[in-house]
Amino acid sequence: MVHSCCDREVSLYTARPNLLFSSFFWLVIVLSIPYSNTLHVPWLLDDQPNILDNTAVHLQQFSWSEIKKTFYANPDSPGQFYRPVAVFSLALNWFVGQDNPVGYHVVNLCIHILTAFFLYLACLYLVQLSLPPETFNRSGQFIALLTALLWAINPIQTQAVTYIVQRMAALAALFSIIGILFFLKARTAASVQKRVFSGLCCLVSFFMALGSKENAILFPFSLLLIDRIFLKSYRKILRNDRNKKIFVLFFLFLLIAGYNFFSGICIPGLSYGHRTFTLTQRVLASPYILLFYLSLIFFPSAGRLSIEHDILLPSSLFTHWTTVPSLAIGIFFIFYFFHLRVKKSLFSFAILFYFLNHSVESTVLHLEPFFEHRNYLPSLFLFLPIAAWIAALLDIAQKKYVHAAVVAVSISILIFFGINAYIRNQVWASAMSIWQDALNKAPKSSRAAINLASEYIKLGDTKNALMLSKQAYDLWHPTKNYAQGLSLNGQGVVADIKNDHYNASQLFKQSLEFLPNHREAKNNLILSLCKQHRFEEALRYLENHSNPRREGIILLWLGQAEKSLEKFRSASEILEVENVTGMGKALSMLGQYEQADFYLEQAAPFSPLSSLIRIENLLRAEKLEDAERVTLNMLRAYSAHAVFQHLSIEDMTRIPLDIKIVRPFVFKEAGGISTIKPASN
Repeated sequence: MVHSCCDREVSLYTARPNLLFSSFFWLVIVLSIPYSNTLHVPWLLDDQPNILDNTAVHLQQFSWSEIKKTFYANPDSPGQFYRPVAVFSLALNWFVGQDNPVGYHVVNLCIHILTAFFLYLACLYLVQLSLPPETFNRSGQFIALLTALLWAINPIQTQAVTYIVQRMAALAALFSIIGILFFLKARTAASVQKRVFSGLCCLVSFFMALGSKENAILFPFSLLLIDRIFLKSYRKILRNDRNKKIFVLFFLFLLIAGYNFFSGICIPGLSYGHRTFTLTQRVLASPYILLFYLSLIFFPSAGRLSIEHDILLPSSLFTHWTTVPSLAIGIFFIFYFFHLRVKKSLFSFAILFYFLNHSVESTVLHLEPFFEHRNYLPSLFLFLPIAAWIAALLDIAQKKYVHAAVVAVSISILIFFGINAYIRNQVWASAMSIWQDALNKAPKSSRAAINLASEYIKLGDTKNALMLSKQAYDLWHPTKNYAQGLSLNGQGVVADIKNDHYNASQLFKQSLEFLPNHREAKNNLILSLCKQHRFEEALRYLENHSNPRREGIILLWLGQAEKSLEKFRSASEILEVENVTGMGKALSMLGQYEQADFYLEQAAPFSPLSSLIRIENLLRAEKLEDAERVTLNMLRAYSAHAVFQHLSIEDMTRIPLDIKIVRPFVFKEAGGISTIKPASN
């Protein structure tokens, strides 16, 4: 039975502040333990394009012009308005710690703890609205805190917390639960001023949630659900026709504003042309996926969780035996709990909120079928009825051993969740471990095989890398041609490592036939062509590649110094060492030795290659004393290995160095290579 509090103010913050503080303290302590091993988890998967390679996120100075750039940091469409709140938070991390992942993980954990605390506060309101006053006074704090703990320590949340870029999902949930809390305050406050203030805070929270991730577009529907089940004020409001029109117009305004300014996924999301699955398959698989999510939430063993899952996508109702039962169970849940929304308000709300908030990412849009982090927001209230049920058992337990057994089971569940969250976070410890785990649990995933192959390449294990790259060709990927394109690119990388540059370039070209706009494959092809002295062909692939620095290097090898200088000057990050060195080299080739030395002098302290090119420029200018001085400074600053690798092999992928001129001079000044500073281990 719902006990309406619409006519009286519900005050939780001033009644027992010591309990609120102690609850926050326990959340911090309990959640810090299973996430204590996540601070050094590396960058993975979408972290690379969204953060590391996304220059719009690399906030260098705290000015409005720089901050504004972060609002347009779409990794797929640079310059497009994109999740400004979440991206700006990542930019602040970059401003403080650059590419060190520790700071990002600390912030992610803080967001998670805050979300759990605001969930606890919101549950206090909902429990107070649902239970008789005497029951709330006896069990309300326990129910709210247990709900927050069970949700926050659940291992399924690790993907939204430990995977850095999923801060977007976490922030959407944080601002959504803050908005729900302010909505409840606005609806239960006694004074008009408090209602207006809380209502405005709710509206701001909504837009902050939308600015974090587009699935927050469902926030107004969540408020309607809360009002429908707990407050029932909509009946009074909608009795008046004028109020109905105002309500509908305001509701549409929220949706349209959110869509126009923050979404950008709804209409494109209905186009399945680039996917390996159809709209029908996506819809038919959704009930099974949602029920499987529920099974992971309520039995979150670390052995069941993975960044990749092999999910069956049925083409008809009867392709797989799970489709019809899953659909029937899903429909039953929705209608049954909607029917029981008055008698079983907490149970009904938890289930309906879960299905409602999955309706963007788990229904008709062309998004990939399965990701665990999508449960972060929808699962917020799933443990609320369970906590209420445990409290009821404790309340009616007449014998001490029954009471003790219920407490022991509750603590055991929390310990089970915590241990499995810690174990799951251990898997995130390295890219190798996460992708090996993913391939073990999802052997049909091409993404797992390709990424694991990349890790083997880093280790120099070309045998396993080649085997996995070939294996990935016939595996499943949600986007058309990706498995084939990435497989061929991986095979090309292995061939390139083995110095089989011709076959490597052929494999990269085949990869681009499947993925014409794949930057990595195109860059790999360009570098491979350069290694074969096929510079003009490499330039053709750079026409739409928007990499003036690479074009400048190739033009230097072709002897086109003037064009090369223009390219280096047009580079967006003109002050980078390689750009400055490139300008110096181009000017040197044009005979402008003094101006060349001006640039090369700036770059020399940061790169042995820059120092060597400066020495070459000084030798061409016949400034032997200056060349000797620069050489001695270089030999003091850099190891033998760092210097010798540039003097032993001509690398066509870097700015050209005339080894024939520079090497004898450096060896002479060093008194033989053996006297150069030894390489450090």
